[in-house]
Amino acid sequence: MARSKRRNKATFKWTKELIILLSVIIVMIGVTIVLGIPSKADKLYEKYTSAQTSSQTALTEDNVFEEISFKKLAKRIKNDEYTYVYYGSITVTEFLDNIEAVNQAAQLYEIDKVYILESTWVQELDLEDEDDGKENQAKLDAREEQLDGVDMSIYPSLWIFKNGKVVFNSDDILNDDYFPAGWSFVIERAFANPLKEDLNA
Repeated sequence: MARSKRRNKATFKWTKELIILLSVIIVMIGVTIVLGIPSKADKLYEKYTSAQTSSQTALTEDNVFEEISFKKLAKRIKNDEYTYVYYGSITVTEFLDNIEAVNQAAQLYEIDKVYILESTWVQELDLEDEDDGKENQAKLDAREEQLDGVDMSIYPSLWIFKNGKVVFNSDDILNDDYFPAGWSFVIERAFANPLKEDLNA
């Protein structure tokens, strides 16, 4: 007859101290992960600062910019609040040269947000191609129509929208045949508080 052997099994008990210790470890791991992930603002700062090697100005970490997709912008401009858009890309020197001036003017006049819309898609669009040129032009026209007729082939540009309408377009000033002005004038004009009353007229 075989003897049955009894094994003493240690029972695991959740103690209050163990639960607190595990909770603290989990919270510390979570905080470390969150702090390690760069925010949208950090990514934007790094992207534009690293691109500004040839520029005289540098974008500060404390800036008003947020990148936005075309789709989100088309919805956003229908708002009854002013929507400020700086249009261009890091491959356009003039865009980089004026980005800090745009930021400083926005902060001076207490504008919380200026959206950056990338012009890369338009820059790479081939409108002369025999096969796709007409189709590409139709796509561009459709996008421009959604942005109240702004010319997306001109970059950089500074636009202000309200209720789906463009109420300020830097192109109108920069390319004026009678009184062409520079970016300093454009930026001041776009963000100065008195302009807000003029825009409604």
